[in-house]
Amino acid sequence: AALFLCSGLVVVETLLTQEISVTRRAGQRASISCGGIDSCYSNTLVIWYQKRNTGTFERLLGIGTSDRRTFSFSHRQENDFSVEIQQNTCNLILRSSDVSHTASYYCSCYTYSSTILSSAFGPGTRLTVSGAALVPPVVHVYPAASL
Repeated sequence: AALFLCSGLVVVETLLTQEISVTRRAGQRASISCGGIDSCYSNTLVIWYQKRNTGTFERLLGIGTSDRRTFSFSHRQENDFSVEIQQNTCNLILRSSDVSHTASYYCSCYTYSSTILSSAFGPGTRLTVSGAALVPPVVHVYPAASL
C-alpha cells in the first residue's frame, strides 16, 4: 500500500497493485497491469516509470484517467509502448519486446490541482526479456521404409 498526503492535513491510502514479474521472449507482446487506479483521485494522471538495474527512475508514458489522453515524456523507448485504461486497471503494452526492455516498471497516480498535490506508486513489475525469439521447429515427413 502507498501512502500520500493530501492538502497537508489528511492522509489517504491508495493501493496500486502490479504483478511481481513478467517474462517474455524477444519479439513477443508484453502487458503490465496496474490495478486499483479507482482509489486514486478523479482527474488523475497515471504515469509509468522504467527503472533499469543500475539506472534511475525514468518517466515513460502517462494517461489521464478522465479523458484517456496520453502524455509523452520523450523517453528513448516510448514508441515501443502504449498505455490504456480498462475499468479499474491501467495497462502498459509493449508491442514487440526486446532484450533492451528488460527493466522494472512502476505505475503511479499523480494528482495536482490548486488544493491537492498527491502521488502514489505501485510496487513495480520486473519485465525480463530473454534473447532470441523462438524459432518454430521444422518438421520433415519421410515415407516409411520398405522391408
